[in-house]
Amino acid sequence: MNISSKVQEYFNNGRRKVREVVPKQDYTLHLVFDNGEKRVYAVPRNGVFKALENRKLFDAAFIEDGCVCWDIDPLLNSHEVWNNRIDLCTDSLYINSLPL
Repeated sequence: MNISSKVQEYFNNGRRKVREVVPKQDYTLHLVFDNGEKRVYAVPRNGVFKALENRKLFDAAFIEDGCVCWDIDPLLNSHEVWNNRIDLCTDSLYINSLPL
């Protein structure tokens, strides 16, 4: 398997965790990682992420286990109803974001 140099560099430098997330009006997330680095991630608006076009839902982003998450229906327990949660893993967020 051929791993891109960007991905290899990320794992060589140690995995990161998201410590802060701020949803922005342009459907980006301003992120602060555990090393203090600030980055911006453009959230896709297709597929499973289409639900995030609902502004109230998008703005309800939260962090769990270092990942950014949204509960589609806040009245459901996403630990019991697994398809109620949209999440972005910390590795993907870091690798696919840009420095602020």
